[in-house]
Amino acid sequence: MPTVLIKGRQVRLSPKHAIGKGGEADVYRWTSKLAVKIWKQPNHPDIAHSPAEQAAARQRLREHQDKMPAFPTGLPARIIAPQDLARDQKNRIVGYSMRMVPTAEALMSFGQRRFRQNVGVETTVEVFRDLAQTVEQLHRRGVIIGDFNDLNELVRGSSVYLIDADSFQFGNFLCRAYTAKFLDPLLCRDQLQLDRPHNKESDWYAFAVMLLQSLLFVGPYGGVYRPKQKANRCTQDQRPLRRITIFNPEVKFPKFGVPWAAMSDDLIDTFQGIFQRDQRGSFPTKQLEQARWTRCTTCDIDHAQRACPVCAAKAPVQHFVKEVHGNLTITTLLQTQHTVVRVSAHHGVQWILHQNTQRPQENNYFVREDGSRIVHAARGRGQRFRAGPGGQTAYSLQPGVMMIQTPGEPEPDTIMVDSTANHTAAFDANSAAVYFCSNGTLYRRPWDQTGWRAIGQVLQNQTRFWVGEQFGLGYYRAGEMVMAFVFDAQRQGINDQVELPELRGHLVGARAYFAGGLCWLLSRVKQGRTIQHHLSVVDDRGHVRASEVTDEHDGWLGGSIHGKVAVGNQLYSATDEGLIRVDLTQHGAEQVRSFPDTEPYCEEGCELLLSAGGIVVVRPKQILLLEMK
Repeated sequence: MPTVLIKGRQVRLSPKHAIGKGGEADVYRWTSKLAVKIWKQPNHPDIAHSPAEQAAARQRLREHQDKMPAFPTGLPARIIAPQDLARDQKNRIVGYSMRMVPTAEALMSFGQRRFRQNVGVETTVEVFRDLAQTVEQLHRRGVIIGDFNDLNELVRGSSVYLIDADSFQFGNFLCRAYTAKFLDPLLCRDQLQLDRPHNKESDWYAFAVMLLQSLLFVGPYGGVYRPKQKANRCTQDQRPLRRITIFNPEVKFPKFGVPWAAMSDDLIDTFQGIFQRDQRGSFPTKQLEQARWTRCTTCDIDHAQRACPVCAAKAPVQHFVKEVHGNLTITTLLQTQHTVVRVSAHHGVQWILHQNTQRPQENNYFVREDGSRIVHAARGRGQRFRAGPGGQTAYSLQPGVMMIQTPGEPEPDTIMVDSTANHTAAFDANSAAVYFCSNGTLYRRPWDQTGWRAIGQVLQNQTRFWVGEQFGLGYYRAGEMVMAFVFDAQRQGINDQVELPELRGHLVGARAYFAGGLCWLLSRVKQGRTIQHHLSVVDDRGHVRASEVTDEHDGWLGGSIHGKVAVGNQLYSATDEGLIRVDLTQHGAEQVRSFPDTEPYCEEGCELLLSAGGIVVVRPKQILLLEMK
């Protein structure tokens, strides 16, 4: 538990008040409006086994003794700048206090289709227009952002706040940090590493990367490069250096993305100029504002063309009931103009839709599979829904409040719940009950009862958990500690002796998949300059049966952490080439089989469920059942 001096006052920072963790520092809640950022010392547990990171920590601490007192004042209001310096007992500067940005989302979320389906493109345009103004203002003050990435920007409403200001470049103080995905290749030599100092142009390059990702859900170097000539093959890291972008005809564009042809012609030319022809300078945000964006009611993408380029390129939809291709039988369970929000396979296949109609009196209703209405509301950030038996529905439209609606009851049951670290309501459900955290306690509330039963104690507003039919798994992160736990779906008590492999860095996202007494937990962690994907297979007694880690985009584990379903010791995963199967063996988790016949019916990240008849594939407007022999 670190103790620091701020304005001569001793401040003890408790792990239970930790609100953020990155590669260079930990962040703690101090007051209701202020947080304290503490840089990692060379002896910090997170870098204990990395001499290079220890050396970087020493250099950073030495430089900050001069840099922090010289930090420029009067910066734009969107900058979460250092306020008061934090010192250790030897009077060395070890961090600083700063404003908090409550209920904000990392800008990274805008580049994820699952999040952006609930946020219109108009909001995205407003967000980047706001960010562009801040970048212009900083540059006029002679300040370079440097390590400009989508985890260092927090979005609240349509306002973007820049954190990690201590890494800004100004005067003689260079920014040595960078994130590979946003690194301008003009600053590199023969490797994707920073070789020359950041500058204004490299800030705008990073801005363009984030904007393209938020419009298409794919970065400029996404997709798979498959050149016809073997001599042209290269690694993913070499593509930015060789300017091999999504606009290259030999790059297979990912199916989960929005085709780049959906943008206006002006935006297409601007992005091609930046990423293929090395054009730099301030981004022309007027092109964003002048584009006439429309959400297609058929495929649910936002486009700025006269006709949807996705639907125009597709053959007419065949509204079949069942189709057979060799050993694969495809049954269409639902084809709708509305948007699929949530699907459950606990009691047969059930779903929740959000109505999109031209009749205002029917629009903006969340409805169940039988058409019964749940609630009137527009789609928005942080919403969560779970379908229960008999038409019951648990849902949350805002952090801190969960509703359980039962058909025939005049009003839903309202329960005040904790929030997760990403500002969503902390609850989940299986076929028998709803589980939720409230005031630091995990509860179970059966679908057919109104009473609750406590399961055990967790960390308030810091806990993330999932539940299967037999057991649940969760974790909370406080400072340097990651505490994982399992609990029985029927009984009281929490087993917090689960020893997950160490998760160092910024936890970006996680997802759990259950099958009987096993849980497959996948996590995304920003470690240093890259993002890594972690897998832990945990049984209902809390034993870790297997664990692996790989870089993003490397193999099956490097793909999306979404779009999977567990079946005993097997995990099925959706890819752009069709379903694949991963088996838990004595050597770990190994990909053992692929199902290329399923390629037309799934894409990376689409939701998968297990039903009595086969694997259910969930798309924004469609639900399919795949039966594989």
